[in-house]
Amino acid sequence: MYRPTLLFENNQYYCIYGAIGENNENYISMSTGKYINNLTGISDKDISKMTDTPMEKRKEKISFMEKISEIKKIFFRFELLVFIPILFILSIALKRLRKGNINGIISVISLLICEFYMFLKIDFTSIGPIVIGLIMGAIQAFVLTSGTMYLLFISKKYK
Repeated sequence: MYRPTLLFENNQYYCIYGAIGENNENYISMSTGKYINNLTGISDKDISKMTDTPMEKRKEKISFMEKISEIKKIFFRFELLVFIPILFILSIALKRLRKGNINGIISVISLLICEFYMFLKIDFTSIGPIVIGLIMGAIQAFVLTSGTMYLLFISKKYK
């Protein structure tokens, strides 16, 4: 039950509530009765008494952008942005030691961090979440690498 409301009128209890059925169908229902511990829900025979308009099951289609937004909420985490200053400090240390291609090293480390994080969140029951997790990990790695490179660029500019 979602947000139930209890009314008592003419020696009758009415409990009105939202519910989510199978297949994520949202609907409003009502249970009634003379005793609070013995309420009866709506049955098929009650539907004709409620309205002249036929009631239909309504399945809303979730738009592509809403799915992307939901995926972003699940997979993209702002706590990963904490790694930008850490990678910045690491890149400065590598630069002073003159160890290889700093951009490549930072990119690989970012990718490993983000993909490892995604593996903690992925549901391995189907291929869809795995592919989405890998893509979101790559996007987050790009954000971490870009943020780190931006800090490196700014630090060179003001030296």
